[in-house]
Amino acid sequence: MKTNLFITGGSGFIGKHFIDKFYLDYDIKAIARDSSVIDKNKCKVFYYDRDINKLNNFFMNENSVMGGGITPSNIISIKSQYL
Repeated sequence: MKTNLFITGGSGFIGKHFIDKFYLDYDIKAIARDSSVIDKNKCKVFYYDRDINKLNNFFMNENSVMGGGITPSNIISIKSQYL
């Protein structure tokens, strides 16, 4: 069974490359801007549209599916300045 990883910044340069490199080794869930294009065959993507209730529901559903799998120990925050 693959280790679960949850990343923020999945739509950025670093995030996309991280997903490309590690999707075979990890079960990746990512938050990305709603305008992003990410290969859904490589990870499960939550497209954030600034609705905090949808984001909360995503976390609640993933924790149910993953058996409490989103924990501080498997969250990776990948970000840079977005202009």
